[in-house]
Amino acid sequence: MKSCMIIFIIFFVSAFFFCGAVSAASVQSTHNTTAKISNVGTLYSFKDSSAIDGNRVVWIQTTSGHSVVYTKNLKTGKTIKILATKQTQYDPAISGTRVVWLQAVSSIKTFIYEKNLATGS
Repeated sequence: MKSCMIIFIIFFVSAFFFCGAVSAASVQSTHNTTAKISNVGTLYSFKDSSAIDGNRVVWIQTTSGHSVVYTKNLKTGKTIKILATKQTQYDPAISGTRVVWLQAVSSIKTFIYEKNLATGS
């Protein structure tokens, strides 16, 4: 009986160490990783109001007091300015291929704009 108990303990301890070592070797890292999205702009540009949907990110970039909406396709890595204008743009949002934002057309008027990234319209 004593020899059976010793064999069982040896088996149990061996199985515990073997299974523990195998599972520890197969566990994937759960470390949080980050990625820099935007290299667009200069040292003096400010990025704000980002939003994401699927593989696309939108944000506002302000340089010398002028704000413009940019988007980046994370799958292709391509970054584009949504609409080149001298009017101030802010508060972007994205859903699928559609981007919407507010644009100040004067000091007292603001309009909502939309662009379909798939069609360009």
